[in-house]
Amino acid sequence: MRLTLPSLVLLGVSLLAAGCDGNEGRTALPNASLQVVHAAPNLGPVVFKRVQANATRLDYMQGAAFSFDVDTYTFNFDILDVDDSVLRTISLPATLVEGSIYFLILREVGGQPEPLLVERPAMTQGAGTELEILHAATTLGAVDVYVDLEPLDLMTATARGAIDFDDVLSVPALADGNYEIVLTDASNQAIVQFQSTPVGLAGSQGLFLAIVDGAGIGLSPLALALGDSDGRTIVDSNSQSGIRVINALSDREAINIGIDDQLTPPLISGVAFATASAFELIAPGDHDLNVEPTLMPGAVDIDQAFVAEAGLFQTWLVTGSTGSMSATSFEDDFRVISGESKLRAFHGSPQNGPVAVFVVPPGTDITSIAPTSLASNGITSPNVRVAPGSYEITVAEQATGAVLAGPIAATIAADGYYGILLTDAAAGTGLEVTLLFDF
Repeated sequence: MRLTLPSLVLLGVSLLAAGCDGNEGRTALPNASLQVVHAAPNLGPVVFKRVQANATRLDYMQGAAFSFDVDTYTFNFDILDVDDSVLRTISLPATLVEGSIYFLILREVGGQPEPLLVERPAMTQGAGTELEILHAATTLGAVDVYVDLEPLDLMTATARGAIDFDDVLSVPALADGNYEIVLTDASNQAIVQFQSTPVGLAGSQGLFLAIVDGAGIGLSPLALALGDSDGRTIVDSNSQSGIRVINALSDREAINIGIDDQLTPPLISGVAFATASAFELIAPGDHDLNVEPTLMPGAVDIDQAFVAEAGLFQTWLVTGSTGSMSATSFEDDFRVISGESKLRAFHGSPQNGPVAVFVVPPGTDITSIAPTSLASNGITSPNVRVAPGSYEITVAEQATGAVLAGPIAATIAADGYYGILLTDAAAGTGLEVTLLFDF
């Protein structure tokens, strides 16, 4: 499945200030803090290095924080191919000086990844929260930026400034409180591009925020991620959540899906065995997932509390059998990396233990290579990057290597999203493989 949403994400990383090393009466050696963010939407993971040290893997929209001695360095980004080999390296020489903080972002210019280093004076201790907002979104024009205590009223608020691509806006220290961040088209308050959920700011800190393309990761046209490598995000307060279900029941009964005890009519009706439903939109927040067999209306087999995160796609894998169903969920990421695809496995076979899934060129000896994915019952494997081509899919026991299914011929095209569903075989023993989504 491929989604192409006009989506943007705001990514934030905390600034670490140079100062004392924590030992009373002794001053630390001169140093400078550096925050690094991967903001190139058409790239897979990269490895950041200071020369050849501090190797840190970063996926899209991830950040990392460092404190280096003041000196001259060459910062490198190793761009990784689908097999994790280094496809190319992008380098940027830089001199870090005492009393400054730095933000290094790998963004795209003209479709190509390029690093940009931003230098700012170290924050003033005790002044509050200082913001630096960088515009690195290739799909967004110039915007006015509003930052104020909630509820922010655009009719009375004053823009902190306007920024376009590669511009940086400095927001002076803010007192503790819950704030909203709003982006509108430049000089046009009527066109709101983003309105955050409340952002709690407290203490003395600095935050770097980078406006970047969301690239179809979720439903929110904009999001705000705070912190360094924690991956915390705050999305548009008006965003909904997407939900779908995969039916892996061993007795192969169809199921209905409801939300918050509403099954008349169901939110999703008649999901057949070994199929995935379409996504349905629901309000973000606390909910109950309800699942009943289609042939037994009212016989609710699953009543499970969950949180629907605003702006995200959530898939539920329903396993077990009628009368003893269970469900687990995972977040879907539909960002397309140009020229390759994503693949993941869904283990819905209670009769089989942990398995190894191999997706390999035809004729490959799987006993001599690492598996493509590992999965246990009721668990979904992480996304795996796959190059376009012809493949064979084989599933084996993790413990013994005994082949449970395959090889199965399959073709993978570029820019797709592929799923491998593992279920109990119809005969009652063994393993069955169903190819989902873009297969």
